[in-house]
Amino acid sequence: MSNIFNEIGHVSTEGGPILIGDYKVITKWNGIDTDDYDKLIETPEEDFMYKIADKTVAVWNPEGGSFIGIHSNHQDKFTFIKSYTKYEDDYKYIGAVGRNEEIIGDVEIFSNTLLILYAPESGVLLEPLKENSITRLKGDLAFEESVLSIPVTNGTYRLVTDFVFGSETLYQAKRLVITKL
Repeated sequence: MSNIFNEIGHVSTEGGPILIGDYKVITKWNGIDTDDYDKLIETPEEDFMYKIADKTVAVWNPEGGSFIGIHSNHQDKFTFIKSYTKYEDDYKYIGAVGRNEEIIGDVEIFSNTLLILYAPESGVLLEPLKENSITRLKGDLAFEESVLSIPVTNGTYRLVTDFVFGSETLYQAKRLVITKL
């Protein structure tokens, strides 16, 4: 099994959470076009599981406007890094020792595609899925680079988040690790 991770894409936000789950589920999400987003942000938790059309997705808040690097070892394991230092250095946080680890939960992928969407956006407006490629989907999105689809094998994926600290009191990155069970 390879421990070498490569950056496969990124997602940008202006602050607030991102949704992570199956493509077919998140394309039922209306974002700020209806009251979907208002209901989502009423939840007092920062990272949590959420139902869309009776299916579960993960909600991960990278804390503030973000450029989230998404890295993969090409074996159904992904690491998302929201660096609080320079983005170019985020690779060094992939294997770093983290603290405050929290299991967010598990998501089921059944369309062979993991979708990451900045929550205010509407998944309903996304173009149809493209087969077997990492695709930056286009649609009537308000914020550039706020969505990314990644081909994966179907199954259950566990999401675990933590922080990487550079000193005792200052964290350098918030990290999300997604692993196929």
